[in-house]
Amino acid sequence: MISHSIFIAGMLYCLGVSASEVPETGRWQDLEYTAKAVNQSTAIQYRETIAMLSKARQLDQDPALLKRVQRISKGLIRIAAQIKPDSKRWKWEIHLTSSPDVDALCMAGGKILIGSAFVHRLHLNNGELATLIGHEMAHAVAEHHREELSEVLHINAQPGDSLDLMAERLRTDFSLQLKLADLSNTQEREADHIGMIMAHQAGWPKKDILNFYLKLAKTDNNAVISSSYPAFRTRVSLAKALNALWRK
Repeated sequence: MISHSIFIAGMLYCLGVSASEVPETGRWQDLEYTAKAVNQSTAIQYRETIAMLSKARQLDQDPALLKRVQRISKGLIRIAAQIKPDSKRWKWEIHLTSSPDVDALCMAGGKILIGSAFVHRLHLNNGELATLIGHEMAHAVAEHHREELSEVLHINAQPGDSLDLMAERLRTDFSLQLKLADLSNTQEREADHIGMIMAHQAGWPKKDILNFYLKLAKTDNNAVISSSYPAFRTRVSLAKALNALWRK
């Protein structure tokens, strides 16, 4: 039996109610879980995913593309550290998968997975690929997963529920995902904004940043077409607006 004092200590470890300002956009978030607890939970999920993909022989099967992704990510990680100093302590991990179910993602704490089929389908050059990776990194920089878990705690928590259980609900409960659709849409717009800034500050041409979103707007039947994402015209408009502000 777990003693009452141990249970309370565990909850204090996971919960750390705070208000946080998102870098670059200035939006305020209510964050219930500590970054340390969320990052550790996510790292376990990421390792399980990597192990599953490796077993299925769908991990890092394109050495040339993997090398490109790693090289581009290195510059973006440097910019992430400037935007969010806490990210200097993250153990960034970068992998590639041939699974058709994955376009691109970056979990809390800098756990990156890029879908090779998605990159090849859009014929991304290095600057466009940097924009894709920057968008995904921006989710981690903005602590979007931590914010989502905090919302799950508000909406669907029961006494004694663990952080891992909250994360499982977030992954599998479609009705819960619908309730979070407005937040998800806000987060995607924010990741677009921050990701474009990161790609530009890393030195990639502004025309490539815009071209990525133009290419994305021409695609169909892929995971990025969802109510959780802003309309393509909105994303392209943001890219054009930022392009107008940048000198090169």
